[in-house]
Amino acid sequence: MSRLRVAENEKRLPTGGTSARSVRAALDLYLDAADTGLIELAPRTILTTRSAANTMCAITLLGGRQFGQLKLNRLSWQEIEEMYTVMRTNGSGTDWVRRCATVLSRALEFSRKRGLIDGNPTKDATRPRSTRSKPHSPTADAVRATLKRVRGQDPEFADAVTVLASTGMRKAELLGLQWDDVDISSGEVHISAAITDAGPGKKIQRKATKRSDWRDVPLTSNALAAMRAQRDLGAARGQLVFATAPFVGAIVAWTVFTDPVTTREVVSLVIAAVGVSFVLRSDHVHDHAHDPIEHDHEHVREDGHHDHSHPDGEVVRHQHAHSHEALAHAHPHVPDLHHRHDHASA
Repeated sequence: MSRLRVAENEKRLPTGGTSARSVRAALDLYLDAADTGLIELAPRTILTTRSAANTMCAITLLGGRQFGQLKLNRLSWQEIEEMYTVMRTNGSGTDWVRRCATVLSRALEFSRKRGLIDGNPTKDATRPRSTRSKPHSPTADAVRATLKRVRGQDPEFADAVTVLASTGMRKAELLGLQWDDVDISSGEVHISAAITDAGPGKKIQRKATKRSDWRDVPLTSNALAAMRAQRDLGAARGQLVFATAPFVGAIVAWTVFTDPVTTREVVSLVIAAVGVSFVLRSDHVHDHAHDPIEHDHEHVREDGHHDHSHPDGEVVRHQHAHSHEALAHAHPHVPDLHHRHDHASA
């Protein structure tokens, strides 16, 4: 009677026929609860849990007994430890055995709360010790060298690496960032979501992380400059989309909605196309001279104009006041901040 009172208080009244339930049945019950959403597990965790359950149930103990066929009401911590030992003997790594132990512990605890067993024997079973080593942190020089190499290959990806190295956020958290999470004015980023694989048929989703993982991270000058660069790049891409809108709109109107083609529309599109072609061909090469100047703007060291020294060894996109001495050279360029000279001979 006292056992029934405890079960009633914990809302886990025993059900009939518990002696017929096996370890396999308890694991299946736990997996069914995860599949139906009664237990919240990430899709990848469900796959790992299912694999762990299959691995444990296939283990053969002494006397030819299969672990998955053992009855719940007779399962002991000695049999669980024996299962761990057989897994190690069969070649399973320590991390995988510990992962299986976690799955078994949670499944049996789920069964206990539903009255299928009175206690969880995994609490008395000793798991194999983990042999994890401390993570190796790269030196500041190694990080700078990596960023320099990446920036020479892909400046946009280098901005992402800069943010990762400066904030310590996970890759999935970086991919889950939205501009609402970034406060450029205060130099801070709020991390509360990540990109995750939602499973078959649901594809990739942005989901909120555990509240204990939510944090506000200050941005270093390098990370802030990378964020600004990505914001400006996004604006430029948006302008490109809007610039092509008249062409797309005209083509859709003529082909899909069968609007009549007028001379005025054709002439307008030709003029717009000529203007776009001039913009796309604005890069050119010729001898030109730069006057001495001092100003403040974002820049990188590898663009041929900002090779001034940095005491801290700065190599990523950054911003500070700097000066340029008189310089004459020739290279491909566009009419940007440093190339607003006249082209009388053109």
